[in-house]
Amino acid sequence: MNRKSQTVVILITLIITSLACGISGSSTQAPPITQVIQVTQIVPVTQAPPITQVVPVTQIVPAVSQQEAEVYANKSWQDTGIEVRQGEIVTIRYVSGQWSPFSGYYTDGQGCTDPNFCTQDLSILANWPDNIVGGIHATLIARIGNGQIIVVGNEITFEAKDTGILLLRINDKNISDNSGSLTILVKIKP
Repeated sequence: MNRKSQTVVILITLIITSLACGISGSSTQAPPITQVIQVTQIVPVTQAPPITQVVPVTQIVPAVSQQEAEVYANKSWQDTGIEVRQGEIVTIRYVSGQWSPFSGYYTDGQGCTDPNFCTQDLSILANWPDNIVGGIHATLIARIGNGQIIVVGNEITFEAKDTGILLLRINDKNISDNSGSLTILVKIKP
């Protein structure tokens, strides 16, 4: 018997002795083993290949949360239920739908951009009596809490200067003759 075979026989003997002691439950020494099993072939154990490259994680990418909201043309500031914190990056994007600031004219989040129906003169629009904020009439606008009003149009990305609930509405003070709604997607990145 060669040296490797002897080592295996000794190991098997030790294992069987340990098992015999554990099974009997007594603290006495196990009886001697009377039979020896001879190992005739030793099969080498293969090892996993070594790791050749370790890539360190240098930056954890924060999760982006997103939520859709429906904004109605005939309602004032509408609570989206989305909490925004100062310093977060907010993207508000028009997804679908149309609304009307007056009978016979429908538009998306850009607002009244047809010169046949609405003026495009910014000096007039700066003080347009029906607007909440200067700019295109009937465009989508946003506000965080009681903070600054932001003109959204069909899409905007900005850093929040305030903390609070995101509110959306049409840029139109007189909402009694408005109709329709827009579906908006809001993404928040910490």
